[in-house]
Amino acid sequence: MKRHKSKNKIFDELLRHATARQLEKLSDGAPAEKDVAAKYTFSREFEEKMQRLFAQQRRYEQNARLRKTALKIAVVILVCFTLSTITVMSVDAWRVHVLNFLSEVGEKSTTIRINGGETDYGRFIEEAQEMYLPAYIPEEYLNESIEKVGNYYLVTYINDAGNIL
Repeated sequence: MKRHKSKNKIFDELLRHATARQLEKLSDGAPAEKDVAAKYTFSREFEEKMQRLFAQQRRYEQNARLRKTALKIAVVILVCFTLSTITVMSVDAWRVHVLNFLSEVGEKSTTIRINGGETDYGRFIEEAQEMYLPAYIPEEYLNESIEKVGNYYLVTYINDAGNIL
């Protein structure tokens, strides 16, 4: 076993020595770097193009690092937001305060205001403070009008086909 290892070491040394000698022979025949620089000169346009390419590559690498960093920051923010939301909604004391912020409690009813969309009931409540609106209206129906008839309010909903509720 030792004899096999010593043969491998000797072979490795011979190979390294032969490689070094061959490299010396090749480098002796090659022209000096000064000679190559004097013989082959690049034009000013070529040098400018190369500098632009180098700058473009540096910008690309910098943007790639920036994207990676931004992605990491976004993930951290998302995780923090998710954990805080779970915490707030799992603790009764916090959940009550958050829901109270979004809702308005009255004597006979509770109003939860959600902004946006054409089916927003908030604008109707301003016109009729004691009006009771349906809890569910199909999505295809939109509010057409609201009229006060005596002590009552008539709310009309209509869809694209002309059906009226």
